[in-house]
Amino acid sequence: MSTRPSSTAELHTYRRRAPWQLTERDFELLTRTCRHGIMTIDQIQREFFHGKRAAYRRVTKLIDLRLMQSDPWLFNEPRLLRVTSRGASLVALGISPARIVPSQVNHSLKLVDLLGELEAEHPAATVTTEREIRGELHRARRAGERDIGRGRIPDGLLSFPDGKRIALELDLVKKAPRDYGTIIRAYTAEAYDHVWWFVPTAKIAERLRTLVAREYADHLITVKVWP
Repeated sequence: MSTRPSSTAELHTYRRRAPWQLTERDFELLTRTCRHGIMTIDQIQREFFHGKRAAYRRVTKLIDLRLMQSDPWLFNEPRLLRVTSRGASLVALGISPARIVPSQVNHSLKLVDLLGELEAEHPAATVTTEREIRGELHRARRAGERDIGRGRIPDGLLSFPDGKRIALELDLVKKAPRDYGTIIRAYTAEAYDHVWWFVPTAKIAERLRTLVAREYADHLITVKVWP
């Protein structure tokens, strides 16, 4: 993923406004946040800084430049950090700033952690987030290269140098059997080499494996317990 600004002139504009210079790490931080949609200061600190104080200082400067914004979520929960329209245009990923949907926040934050772990475990693979996948599909549909409503959009994607693509699904709560069945059949309509389906407990995993086998999809889908 590119961590470069959309134009040299735009970068120079920001540098003239600030008493400090935007660094490569700033662009990587903005890019990572834009790709995921939302992150917390703890997640940013683990990824980019040795201490929380340094993370707060840098993020505060990016907020002052209106490249990032900080939003409250729940009482006693960390604030949510996301890029602004200005920040999104600077990293030029073709992804709009995320909207905060309270019912999806916990899933989104857990997904940041999961994708980070998988990225560390498989350094040769490229990680694509759901927001990036949706952006690619939107552009493909506008170009008439994909039908609307076909298959399923995963929560993430691992792409390996040999061309193998593994779709990632994260479920934090138990679903009804019919809902699991719908998801399983949607994945069989896709062209992924494999699907890793992460669930929170061994009990849910065993139940889901039974449903996957019932749909004759155990050659495609592997159910894993996480964390």
